[in-house]
Amino acid sequence: MWALNARHLLAAPWDADDVDRLVDHARSHDLSNNINTNETVPTPARMESITSRLESIHRAFPIHTFPAPHTPAPHGGAPVLHIFPTKSRGARVWGDGHASLDVECVRYQALAAFSNYTCQLQQTFCHDASPTGRLPFLVTPDGAVHGGRDIEGVVTREAGDIDARLSEPDRADCRTYAALVDAKITLALMYSLWMDEDNMTKYTSLLHGSFYVPLLGRWVARSLRSKIMVWIESRRPSVARDEVYEEARTALSALSTRLGASLYFFGTKPTTLDAIVFANLHVILSSRTPHAELFQAVNRHDNLVQYTRRVWNTYFAPNRDSFSGSTSSQ
Repeated sequence: MWALNARHLLAAPWDADDVDRLVDHARSHDLSNNINTNETVPTPARMESITSRLESIHRAFPIHTFPAPHTPAPHGGAPVLHIFPTKSRGARVWGDGHASLDVECVRYQALAAFSNYTCQLQQTFCHDASPTGRLPFLVTPDGAVHGGRDIEGVVTREAGDIDARLSEPDRADCRTYAALVDAKITLALMYSLWMDEDNMTKYTSLLHGSFYVPLLGRWVARSLRSKIMVWIESRRPSVARDEVYEEARTALSALSTRLGASLYFFGTKPTTLDAIVFANLHVILSSRTPHAELFQAVNRHDNLVQYTRRVWNTYFAPNRDSFSGSTSSQ
């Protein structure tokens, strides 16, 4: 039998069914052995008082009903690309409000824009929502969820291969330079943001923590850092700071030479290489980190800076609806 007192009611993890059963019990049973009162047998008025109080407790502490979990876009709707937010929250605001603050998300935003792939953007800061454990991910109208490199496959099937016009030697060069960017520049960027203590404390942690209450925000940032460190160490078991930045500078010089005075890396139209390069350069030039080795390295190459600005103005500027869809946040 239950002892009807406030301490018991507030200590238990009640749900709506628990409270309803308790009210029914109070109405239909003799509670004389469980109520702290001098009355031997509760009168009808006393019983009504008890049930009234229980119902008032139910009203005072309503059971919170969480919204239904996210469901994919219905069949026939536009695909939805889930990306890390385009602007931070809180006292310090970073981001332009159009391109994501995450390098992988910018990469697939750019790929969708270059391919004229129609999709909606959904901003989310929850990496665990992705099937790969990292943003971005794409939900197609049939309900399928695609993460990581699978997104490129979907975009290519639906909108065409933007590298199809390249000759075989150029396609090989495109893959080679893309691998160079991933191995040297993206790795250096991740190192700068997550393993440099000052950058982590004064920028990265604050950025990712801005979407949560302070204590939870710090925990989320540390958790993400652990995952990124595993990724970095899987690429480079022995990471030396100076070596990482020097290799990134060499890779940037190679990109600058390859680009020259061209609009894009392979002529007048963007390719998958442009999506990867733009994502890295944009995040490097947009990040306000205390230690700015990569920012300085990019700024040594005026053509790379102008290239980044040109791509942003063409595909991400506020007055351009590159994605033929809406942008929302959660």
